[in-house]
Amino acid sequence: MRLPRLLLSWAVLSGATAACALPDPTQPPARLAGPAGAVAGPSGSGDWAPLAPPARPVLQSLRLGPRPSALIDGQLRQPGERLGAYVLLRIETDAVVLRDEQARIHRILLLPAPASTPRKEVRP
Repeated sequence: MRLPRLLLSWAVLSGATAACALPDPTQPPARLAGPAGAVAGPSGSGDWAPLAPPARPVLQSLRLGPRPSALIDGQLRQPGERLGAYVLLRIETDAVVLRDEQARIHRILLLPAPASTPRKEVRP
């Protein structure tokens, strides 16, 4: 009697866990999947086309401390390194600061900025 309950519990829990799987934030973005520097061809033909340069790098993780680093587009980077058309200037607690070829500064947040909530009017 105990074995069927155990098997039933295992089946229910394993199915529920698989349905709630979250994406791994340390994996490269989907646009970087496939052979290095290539994306899948049209209609899933199996052909690979060169990857177009991204509009903006994707920040995935930050590591702070004496030697801070950032996981950007699936690669671990440190301040001063080049990322295509960008240079990583500094790593902050919640973002990285980049400079592009036109010397414009870009701040990329690790998490999206919280939406501001409207204030409720308090009456005495």
